[in-house]
Amino acid sequence: MNKKKITKAVPKKTENQDIQKKCSVSFVLPPGFDESQAGSQFQSVKEKLKFVPYKTLEFDTDLVCFPSAKDMENLQELEAIHTFLQRNLVSEGILVPALATAKGSQGIFSRIGFWIQGVIERLFTGIEVHHARVTLALYPVQQYRNLISSEAVFMELTPLAMLREIQRQGGQIQALPIANLTVPTQGAFVEVFKGLGVWFKLVKEEFINIPLKKGLPIKDLISNGSALFYRFKFFVLALLGLLTMLFISKDYNVTWDEETNQESAELVFNYLTSFGSDTAMFDFSQGRNRQTNQHYGISFDVGAVAVQKMIKVFNPDVNIYAVRHALNAIVGFLVILFSGLLAWRVFNIRAGIIAMFILFFSPSFFGHSFNNPKDIPFALGFVMGIYYLVRVIKEWPKPSLQSRVMLSVGLGYCLSIRAGGLLLFAFVVMFLGVLWLSNMRKAPSLKPFLRYGLPVIVLGYVLGIMFWPYALRQPFLGPLKALQEFENFSHLTYYELFEGVRMYMKPWHYIPKLIMITAPLVFLIGIPLLLFYFAKKKRLTSEKIVIALLLFSSVFPVFYTIYKGSYLYNGWRHMLFVYPGLVVIAAVGWSRLMDFLKPLAFKSVVMGLLLVFSAPAIVFSIANHPYQYMYFNELVGGVKGANGNYELDYWNQTPREAMEWISKNKPELFGGDIAVNSNNPVETMTTFVPGSDSIQYRWTREYEWTKAPWEYAVWTHRTLNKKQILGGYWPPKGTIYTVDVAGVPVCAVVKRPAMFGYLGHKAFNEKNYDSALIYFKQALDLEPLEEEYYRGLAMTYRVLGNMSEAAQNFNKALEIRDGNYEAYFGLGEIYFTEGLKNQQQIDEDKLTKAEFYLKEAVFYKKNYSNAYFFIGNMHMLHNKQSEAMDAYRNLTSVNPSIPQGWQGIARVFINLQQGDSALYYLNYAMQLAPQSAEVYYDISKAFQLKGDKQSAEQYMQKAMELMPK
Repeated sequence: MNKKKITKAVPKKTENQDIQKKCSVSFVLPPGFDESQAGSQFQSVKEKLKFVPYKTLEFDTDLVCFPSAKDMENLQELEAIHTFLQRNLVSEGILVPALATAKGSQGIFSRIGFWIQGVIERLFTGIEVHHARVTLALYPVQQYRNLISSEAVFMELTPLAMLREIQRQGGQIQALPIANLTVPTQGAFVEVFKGLGVWFKLVKEEFINIPLKKGLPIKDLISNGSALFYRFKFFVLALLGLLTMLFISKDYNVTWDEETNQESAELVFNYLTSFGSDTAMFDFSQGRNRQTNQHYGISFDVGAVAVQKMIKVFNPDVNIYAVRHALNAIVGFLVILFSGLLAWRVFNIRAGIIAMFILFFSPSFFGHSFNNPKDIPFALGFVMGIYYLVRVIKEWPKPSLQSRVMLSVGLGYCLSIRAGGLLLFAFVVMFLGVLWLSNMRKAPSLKPFLRYGLPVIVLGYVLGIMFWPYALRQPFLGPLKALQEFENFSHLTYYELFEGVRMYMKPWHYIPKLIMITAPLVFLIGIPLLLFYFAKKKRLTSEKIVIALLLFSSVFPVFYTIYKGSYLYNGWRHMLFVYPGLVVIAAVGWSRLMDFLKPLAFKSVVMGLLLVFSAPAIVFSIANHPYQYMYFNELVGGVKGANGNYELDYWNQTPREAMEWISKNKPELFGGDIAVNSNNPVETMTTFVPGSDSIQYRWTREYEWTKAPWEYAVWTHRTLNKKQILGGYWPPKGTIYTVDVAGVPVCAVVKRPAMFGYLGHKAFNEKNYDSALIYFKQALDLEPLEEEYYRGLAMTYRVLGNMSEAAQNFNKALEIRDGNYEAYFGLGEIYFTEGLKNQQQIDEDKLTKAEFYLKEAVFYKKNYSNAYFFIGNMHMLHNKQSEAMDAYRNLTSVNPSIPQGWQGIARVFINLQQGDSALYYLNYAMQLAPQSAEVYYDISKAFQLKGDKQSAEQYMQKAMELMPK
C-alpha cells in the first residue's frame, strides 16, 4: 500500500472558535507492546509523550490517545500531535487528525480521487472527518472514563468502535489538522471494498465480540433497555430473520400482478440498456397494462430482471419467479431491520429488538414480504428515509455525510417505486422546518438547512427518476403527473368483501379498520402506551419531534387517502409503508413501560405480557405458512370470524397447493385432454408445479363457473358473496380437496358432478330454449344453491316471453347471492320492457322499478355497460337530457368499444338541436358499427338539423338498405 504525505497548514485556531485551553495527552500502549523490545526512538520519547499501560484509567492529562501497533512504528506522528497540543489552543470534544489535501502540486484527477476516498471513508464509518486517522483520535479523559464506567468491557474496543460508542453517548468530534501525517492512497473501488471490510469488522466487534465478552447478566437484560448483550440478540435475530426469509421464500406463489410486473420490468430494462432506443414499453397498442405500468418506477422489478439475467448465464433453467421472491424477501427483511434500527435510534436497543419481533410476527405484513414487488419495496424506501431523517434531526446542527447521503438514497428508492414517494420529500422539508422553528432562538439562520437539506432533496430526486423512463422523459412534471394518475386511479374495477358486502368504493374506515383487525394484539396495545407517555411531556425536545415525525408520517397518508377518496383494494397492502413507523411507536411504548416500572418483577411481567399478546400471531404464522397474509386477529374472531365478511385469498396464494395436490393425486390431468377451469390466473396455477404448464387450462370469469365444459376446476372463494360462502354453497358440490387456512376452506379442487349447467347454456345460445329449461332444472335438482342456474332459467323464460317466471327466478338468484348485478339487470330489463309494452299508456310504476333495479346493477358492478345503456334510454324517455348524457358517458367510459354509448350521446345532442356535436359522436359509433341501420338513421337526423338535406337523404337511404328484410 502506497502512502503519500499530507500537509495542511496549522491554523492559529481550530474550526471551533470556542477556545478554552492548551491540552496535554497520554498515549496508551497497544496490547502486547513490549517496552524492552522497543527501539531507541521509543526510549527517547517515552517520558516526553507520557505513555501509560494498556487498560489503565490513571491519567494526569486532559486527553488520551490509543495508537495502534503500526502507529508505534512511526513515533514522529505522535510527536507531531504532542507538539501541536503544546503550541495551540484546542476546543473541547474528541479531536481526530484531519487531512484535507495531498502535498504538492497534483492534477485534477488526483485531487478528485483523494476527495472520493474521503467521502467513501465518511460514508462507511459515519465519522465526519476528512481522511480521519482514528487510531490517533484524542479523547477527553472524563468522556473515556464515563464510557468505561458504563461498560468495563469497552476497554477492549478498537479505536473506531470506541469513537462510535462515545458518539452514541453524545461526544462531539472536532477535526484536528496536524502537519506531516501519512495517509494510504488507493483507488475508489478499492476504497469501497476497504470500507465494506471496515463495516463488517465494526458489526462483528459491536454486535458479537464485545457483547459476548460482557456475558449475559439476566437482571441487567431485563432492567436495562440498553444492556450490551441486547446488541448480540439484535444481531442474532436479524441474521436468523434474514436466513429464515430467504429459505422460505421458495414456498410462496406468484401473485395476480407479478406476470405483468415481470413483463414491464423487462421492457424497462431493454429501454435503459439500449439508452432509450428500445421504446417497446411505450407501445400501448399491446395492452392496457403498459399504459398503466409506465406510471410506476418499478426499480425493484428492473433490478430483479438484471439479477435474473446474471443467474441465467450459469443456470438457464432457473425459475425467474423464485429469484424475484428471494430478492423480495431481502427487501422485506431490510424493512424489518430498519424498523429495529429506527426504534433503537428513537429510544434504545431493546425497543429495536421488540420492533423487529413485532414486525416479523405481523402476519399481514410478513406475508407480503415475498411476492409483493411494489408495496414492500416502497415500504423499505419509506422507513429508510424516516430512519435517516431521524438521524439527521438527532445529529443537528452537523448531520453526518452518511446520514445525509443515505437519506437521499431512501428518498430516491421510495420515489423509484411509486410516485407517492414524493410524500416522503414533503416530510423531509416539513420536519427540517419544524427543527428550524424549534431552534430559532439559538440559530435563526436558514443557511444550514439549505446547505444540508437542499442537496439531500436534489440527490434523492435524481436517484428516484434515474431508472424510471416515464419520469426521465419529463423529469419535472412526470412524477407529479403519475401521482395525479394514481390519486384518481380508474384502471381497475375490483369488488371485494368488506364487512360482509362485496363493494367497489370502500367506506372511509376501510384502511384503519383492516389494520386494526389484522395487526397482532401486541401492536395494538403498544401504541397507546407510548402516546400516553408522549402526552405527559410538555417541553418540545428532539425526541418529541422524532415521535411526532413517526406518528405523523404513519397517520397522515391514511387520512390523506380518506380525504381524497382514493380507490383502495386488496386489503391495506397499499398502506403497508405506514405500518413500520407504527410498529416502532408500539415497540417504544412497551420498552418505556418496562423502564417506568422499577421493580424487576414488574418488568418481567411486562416482558411476559408482550410474549402472551404476540402468541396468537406467532402460532398462526407457523401453522398457516405460507398463508400469513390472510391473518385476522381476535377482535373479529380470527380467520373463521373474518370468513364471509372480509376477503381472504385476494392474491391467489392457495392455487399452488391445489395444483400440487392434483399432481400427486390426479396426474392424468397433466398433458391430457381433460379441461381444468379456474377463477385464478394461469401463472398462479402452474409456475411452481412441474409439468402443470401442459394442463388444458381455462380461466373463468366471476359468476360464470358453469358455462364451460370443464370436468375439473380449482376455485377460490374470492369472487363469492357472504351468503354463498356461509350459506352452504361453499365449497361447491363435487369438491374432492380443499386448501384450508386456520380451518377455513379457501380453495377447492372440484370434480364436476354433471354437465347440466353447461348443456343449459349451450342450448340457450343455440336458441333451443325448451331444452335449456330442462337442463337448467336438472342442474338445480343436483345443485340447488347454484344461483347461475336460476339466472339461466330466468333468461330463458324472458326470451320465451314468460316475464313472471323470469322475474321469479331472478329474485331467487338474488336470494342466494346478494349484490347479484346480473339478476338486478335482468329485473330492470324486464320491468323496462313491460313498462313500455303499451306505447299508448306507459306504466310509470314499472319504469320506476326498472330504474331502481338498473341502478342497483351498476352499484354492484360499476363497469356494467348494459345497465348504463338502459338507464340512459329511460332518462331519454322522460326527457332528462342531462341524466341521459351522464349515463351514456359512463357507458363509453367503462366500455368504449360498443357503439351504443356514442350513439346515445349523439341522440342527446340531437334532442338539444346540436347537429355538429351529434355528428362528432356518431362518427365514433359508425366506426364501431359500420353496418348499423340505426346509426345511419341518426346521422340523417343530425344532417337534417344542420339543414343539409342532400346528406340527410343519402344517409337515410343507406339506413333503409341496411334494415332487415
